[in-house]
Amino acid sequence: MRRFYKVQLLSIDYDETLEKVNSVKEGSMIDILDSVELKEVKEVIVYKTIFGKFKETITGMEVPAMVEELAPYSNAEHEYYMTKNMPLFFKCNLSSEKDPERDFDYLDDMEVSADEFIEYVDYNVNREDAFIDEMTSLESDAIMKFDSILRNYGLVRKKINRSERKKIKSIAKHYDI
Repeated sequence: MRRFYKVQLLSIDYDETLEKVNSVKEGSMIDILDSVELKEVKEVIVYKTIFGKFKETITGMEVPAMVEELAPYSNAEHEYYMTKNMPLFFKCNLSSEKDPERDFDYLDDMEVSADEFIEYVDYNVNREDAFIDEMTSLESDAIMKFDSILRNYGLVRKKINRSERKKIKSIAKHYDI
């Protein structure tokens, strides 16, 4: 049976970041998002696919997550990763063991009740197009703010050009990855 979770989407709070954060070091998107000020944007209900992606209930749109897990064979070391590099995301802990040193809430603690789920579906199913437009707008706004933060702190988003992509694919093919 599929389980559903109520999650709070977060995005960069541009003005607060400029006021409070002195510098942002170059690094991955997860490092940058971890060092800036965030704000709550929207609450949505998601489910987890068998491939580890999170999808919104009504539209099936992928919802990025910043995930915390205990490292394999460790009781204290934490690993963090993004399910999709997008500055509109939610945070969750996927550890199966209870971990007192965690930074994020457990995904299981975000599970929604049947009443909450029915209310969410009833409200959003009739306005699916408006909901898709709103989510698309939130994503584009988050990307714009992320790019502005990068420019403000003198960083550049790293993009892989076509020739590098071909090299990566050929190496992966050669080593059967």
